[in-house]
This record gives sequence, structure tokens and C-alpha cells, in this order.
Amino acid sequence: IEDTQYGGEPISKVVTQTFFEWSYDILDGSDPFANPVQKSSFTINLRVESDVELTLLNDILDADEDRFKIHFYIDGVHKWSGKVLTDLIEYPEGPFPFTAKITAKDLSVLEGKDFSLGISRRRISEIIGYCLQQTGLDLPIRSFTNFANWQTDQQDPDADFLYALYHEPDAFSTDETRMNCLETLENVCRAYNLIIRQSGGMWIIEQLPAVAKGDDVQFDYDSAGLNPV
Repeated sequence: IEDTQYGGEPISKVVTQTFFEWSYDILDGSDPFANPVQKSSFTINLRVESDVELTLLNDILDADEDRFKIHFYIDGVHKWSGKVLTDLIEYPEGPFPFTAKITAKDLSVLEGKDFSLGISRRRISEIIGYCLQQTGLDLPIRSFTNFANWQTDQQDPDADFLYALYHEPDAFSTDETRMNCLETLENVCRAYNLIIRQSGGMWIIEQLPAVAKGDDVQFDYDSAGLNPV
């Protein structure tokens, strides 16, 4: 658990019970674009045995939504990050010891974030990067695409069309309503046959036709969807 306002040394805790639960949205193989933005959650079962741990729990409960995050590592390798949602914390009333369930989520928080990227046209990768940054997670982006699976004429088949093509941000709003960032990502995914999820400490974008054919090319971006390598 990261407290963004804490500047001391990490506190370690050894546990023996089932410590975490990690889950993703279900991807329907018959209709993958029904749910192309694969939201995930991570719940830790924190055994509270002292006033020190109770103070931590109360700090989390009283904090604003951007203060606490959960980062999951295996053997020093970053696997997942998410923002702690205080309204999902569960724990029983009673004496020590007790177990508190603390849940963090990644992409579901985008439902409460309006898409607002100005009026100038932007690269598709930049639109995606902007939305993903609204999670509050500063993660790089990795795509697996091939231009040949989107537009075959007069284009480099080894280029990432997400970076080469531009989109008008105004397409994601009307005079009356503005899409939130989750709706924006879902619309982009369905338009360009994409699936987005978090894995290995980064955002993964897969263009399904390219991945299915095995001719996808890997591109890495910064968290803003720019500077591809």
C-alpha cells in the first residue's frame, strides 16, 4: 500500500492467510468488443492486530481518493497498480485481531472523469493516453498492432496506426453531453478493434485482428501515449 504523503521507510508485515484477491472483467470470446476496456480490481485482506495498523486503516478511510494506491509485485517485478476506493473498505466492529478488506481498482474510476482534451485533433494514442492518465496511475503504454490490419494503402505496414492516425476530440461530445473517459476508451476500442487492460505494470493495447493473425508489432509509449519506440 502506497501512501503518497508518507516519506518514511516501508513497513513490512508477514501474513499467512489468503492475502489478496485479483480479478478482471470477463472477456466474452463471442463478442469481445461488448466490454473492450478490461477493468480490474485487487483486494487485500489486512489483518489488523495493533493500534498502529488501526491508525493506518483509519488514515485510508479518511483520505481523499488520490492518496492511497496498491502496487502488486512478485519477486520485485511490477504486476499491477490501482487506486484504493475507501467506500469499498470492509471490516468488522470488535477487538483485535480482525481482517479488513481494502480494494483498489484501475479503469473503473474513469466513469467519473469527463473527457476534456481541447478542440485540436490528436493522435489516437494521445487520446488513449490522456484517458488512462485520469486513473491517477503513471503507467507506460504498450501496444500490439499492425497498420495493415486497419488501412492497407499508402501506409507503412509496420507502423502503429494509433500514433499515425488523428482523431477530433469533439467527436466524443455533443452540445448537451460530454462522454466520460471510460466511454471514450470504449468508443475508440470498438472503432479500431482494440482491447485495453493493465498487465505487467503497464497498459496493454491489443488490436485483435493483428494479434489473431500473428503479425502484430510491439510499440512502447510513455504514459501520455507519445514518444513511441
